[in-house]
Amino acid sequence: MVKGTWEDTILATIQWSHMWHNVSVLHLIENMRLNHDPLERQFTHWLLKLSHGSTVDINTGSGSVAIPCNMVCTDQDDLI
Repeated sequence: MVKGTWEDTILATIQWSHMWHNVSVLHLIENMRLNHDPLERQFTHWLLKLSHGSTVDINTGSGSVAIPCNMVCTDQDDLI
């Protein structure tokens, strides 16, 4: 509906549709792409350590994070 009211917009969502009772909500609990490549698994573990603050060098006190050499892009082709 063009230029509908806020109520019109809400009523147009799938949750208000007559089909909503047929919808099953699925939740992703595991990233399947990361299970096969050891480098991706290593990157995942590094991200988890980063999120817990365990990759910060406490000796420098600067709060900087050391990025492993194999995770650094040196040119534009590495990003593709």
